[in-house]
Amino acid sequence: MWKKLLALTTCVLLMAGAAWAQPKDLPIGPGVGQRAPDFELPDLEGGLHRLSDLRGQRILLNFWATWCPPCRAEMPAIQEFTDANGEKVVVIGINAQETQSAIAKFIEDGGYSWLQLRDERGKVFEEYLVRFIPTSFYIDELGVVRNKYIGPMDLPGLLKFTEIDS
Repeated sequence: MWKKLLALTTCVLLMAGAAWAQPKDLPIGPGVGQRAPDFELPDLEGGLHRLSDLRGQRILLNFWATWCPPCRAEMPAIQEFTDANGEKVVVIGINAQETQSAIAKFIEDGGYSWLQLRDERGKVFEEYLVRFIPTSFYIDELGVVRNKYIGPMDLPGLLKFTEIDS
């Protein structure tokens, strides 16, 4: 009993010490009010898309993966959002380092229709400092990040996040 308690206490103290020793000014990706980093990524058919080519339009970037349960949970809400607001906001899914066939099968099986891009080397995930998925960015017509959210969203959350009146 005492050995278990000592081991648990030691683990807690080590984790607390590690958390305390971390720099408090770790970068968190492009912040609200900053320009969204430009990128060029292929879609599932191999066509290339640049974020800067969408200047003048509002954009919802959603970083996700097929193996991620919270990502899977929010996909129907994103589809509902896309169906209702696709003319107001360009919705783009960005998947890191999964095969084209795995992504395409998942998208087809789910009946999802928004643009899907592949970040084959994880470079855009790195530029946006995406550490947890799903992570979403809302970008305005000028290419400025207006909102960032980590975690899954439902339809009311997506509407609020993108400043769309429900």
